[in-house]
Amino acid sequence: MKTTIAALFLAASTAASALPTAAEKGVVVQGGLHFQKTIVLQDAAFCDGSVRLEKGTYDVRFESRQGNKVHVEFFQGGVRKGEANGIVIVNSVPADKTRKGSPASFEDLGLRPSSAHAFQKQGGKLNLVIGDQSSNAILIGLLLPAVQRSFGDGSVHPGGVNLPSEQKVQPVGK
Repeated sequence: MKTTIAALFLAASTAASALPTAAEKGVVVQGGLHFQKTIVLQDAAFCDGSVRLEKGTYDVRFESRQGNKVHVEFFQGGVRKGEANGIVIVNSVPADKTRKGSPASFEDLGLRPSSAHAFQKQGGKLNLVIGDQSSNAILIGLLLPAVQRSFGDGSVHPGGVNLPSEQKVQPVGK
């Protein structure tokens, strides 16, 4: 589980490595703030703990954490289906928040339930972006399921590395 959490955090951090985090901009996001947003997941994805989220509509609850981190929980029909962690990216800082050093809220950064969201695929990763990366955003890293290939005999081989059953390998020198 620690490996999955580390991979998800790495996915979010790698995608955002060129973008300044709230801490790098001198902005501290208040901890314990919440908002909820409905999203439609078009592809199945894995969140923390290797929990699979099937494609569909989710109510996502966002909570700010210490260190400008964000924790999210995915709900369907009122049932919690999974959770993930992410980061706050800040490209446009409210002037009063950097001068006074007072903590910023999601609202101060323009991050609210009505904020746009998008999914960005990067290799085996799926990033949920709330807001606009050119201004301020919340970035949540998810993982996509491994690709599988189906063969003529109906069998499915992860990564397509096995040979179909109708192909035989001849021993060398026979």
